[in-house]
Amino acid sequence: MMLHKSIRSLGGELGVQAMSLYRYFPSKADLVDGLQDTIVDEIDWQPGTEPWLQMVEELARAFRATLASHPRAIPVFSRPAATERTFELIEQVIGVLEHRGVPPSTAVHIFQVVLAFVVGHALWQYTPEGRRDVDDEFDFGLDALLIGVAAKAKSG
Repeated sequence: MMLHKSIRSLGGELGVQAMSLYRYFPSKADLVDGLQDTIVDEIDWQPGTEPWLQMVEELARAFRATLASHPRAIPVFSRPAATERTFELIEQVIGVLEHRGVPPSTAVHIFQVVLAFVVGHALWQYTPEGRRDVDDEFDFGLDALLIGVAAKAKSG
């Protein structure tokens, strides 16, 4: 997994000297942050006027599709958000939820549990050994999660 590689081994895989990577990234953490930003920028999602629950489902599916395009980079999202672009996305989602009547603390919880589910399932689906055919499990789990989220949001 990319997070566990040294800069030296990463440089070797890329066919460059490890020290040359430091011209672009002062540290391994900066390199990982840059990778996270690049992937976040690829998420094909823009909120419309749909109900908030549908918006969350669309975001979850768009994020999952983006992760599927970069299966070896999925572990990058198992660490806390640390970049401006990632924080912008989080603020956008929470803002849309709040605008649609979801209380701020509930909006944060919704974002966090959906993110954890999508990343966790992606880690389960895309392994070093290959891709598991578990799309039906993702659909089932996301539906169950969203039903629970909706019920919890109603009850306060």
